[in-house]
Amino acid sequence: MTKAIISLFAIPLLASGCTTVGQRAAKFSNLSCDQLATALDYERRAERSARRTGAITGVASLFESGRDEDMLGLDSDFSFLEADDHRRSRRAIQWEQQRRCR
Repeated sequence: MTKAIISLFAIPLLASGCTTVGQRAAKFSNLSCDQLATALDYERRAERSARRTGAITGVASLFESGRDEDMLGLDSDFSFLEADDHRRSRRAIQWEQQRRCR
């Protein structure tokens, strides 16, 4: 129940920050091609790490009950949202690289 209530408030807040790839790429427009490559590597690693954390936390929630289960499930959900954010940044960097560095 707690998870559902928190999700009802958190999801609209996260969704309000949605941007297009082009808008997100604008924040990378001042970087050199070498810096873009470094940023892309960082975003790939961060996405992988967030997905791994989400999966591990999700599995851990299966072995808990009550409030702990709800909190672990919520942590897992937020890890996957973080991974999606890193994926959008990764796509924006790739878009900027294709535009300027190839």
